[in-house]
Amino acid sequence: MDQLRQRNVKNEGSHIQRDIRMQEYEAHDEFNLNRVKTYAIKAQVPYKRDDNPPSFSGAQGNEIKHLRKCDHPNILKLHEAFRIEDDGWADTYFLVTEPWAETSFRGFFAELGASRTGNAPTSKWHVPGQLGPWPSIVHQCVLGLQHLHNNLIRHKDLKPENILLLDEANGETEKPAVRVIIADLGISKPSIVDTTSFDGTRQYMAPEQLDGLSSTARSDVFSLGACFVIIQAILCTKTGLRPWMRAYQDKKCFFAIDELARGGFAPNIDQIMRVLREMHREQVGEAIPEAEAFRTLLLDVVAGMVEVDPLLRPDADALCDILGTYHEENRPPIKKTFIKNYSGF
Repeated sequence: MDQLRQRNVKNEGSHIQRDIRMQEYEAHDEFNLNRVKTYAIKAQVPYKRDDNPPSFSGAQGNEIKHLRKCDHPNILKLHEAFRIEDDGWADTYFLVTEPWAETSFRGFFAELGASRTGNAPTSKWHVPGQLGPWPSIVHQCVLGLQHLHNNLIRHKDLKPENILLLDEANGETEKPAVRVIIADLGISKPSIVDTTSFDGTRQYMAPEQLDGLSSTARSDVFSLGACFVIIQAILCTKTGLRPWMRAYQDKKCFFAIDELARGGFAPNIDQIMRVLREMHREQVGEAIPEAEAFRTLLLDVVAGMVEVDPLLRPDADALCDILGTYHEENRPPIKKTFIKNYSGF
């Protein structure tokens, strides 16, 4: 605690989530002379439902329990969890995690939506029209999900807000290095076999959850696949002032998917996939071979992840195997039969 009090702390805003008031901070450890470490501090104040004092239970307890089980570069790491025994901090619980990430998929997508050129100021690693680190980003997302499922944890609320992006190359564009961090395990559940009700974010719910059924590990796959839909749309949208502006004005490509997804991915998944496939066909032959190869692979992967029938979706292990066939240094050649090689989900 003494060390925490002496850290340089910056308030990053507050919000209310699942009956918990949360204040988030960025903190720098100034005691580490070799390398300044940056942490995220989340101050949580549960709402009282009766006269009993709030405690580390429910979402807070779940998050702490599951984070302690995880040890993976693509899962948020719990540094410490504590409560200050002082009246001024009554009922406030603190979670100190690492690393601090500059943005998330949500922040990145929002910046693109507000852009007129396809740039995202906070994510300097993103160069419009270039493939960049996207193969690695997608693979890391799946590796993080695999780690959760291998530890019998279902996330249950995968969405752009909970997938953080840490620029480990400090804006380098020639050799970008972006680390994916899956966060917010507050409503995660143990066990992959058992099913439970879902209380996550409706827009990214799987079809079975919208039908009032239970969430499973394959529901996580659908939610992550919905995030990948947006990445695929970005990769298929022409960049530059005129093409991006035209797509914005005509609500095409990235903006068409954004419009359709506002009503939820599951209810509109057939139309979303039709638009995505049409976008991909229009781009065939126009991009560099490496980018086209990855887009082709990702389209096929996404199609499997967002299947309406959860039994037809690949699990995290299968996704890792499929994406592991793609390497930055040795990408597969473009062939008309390429999609068929990866369609056996």
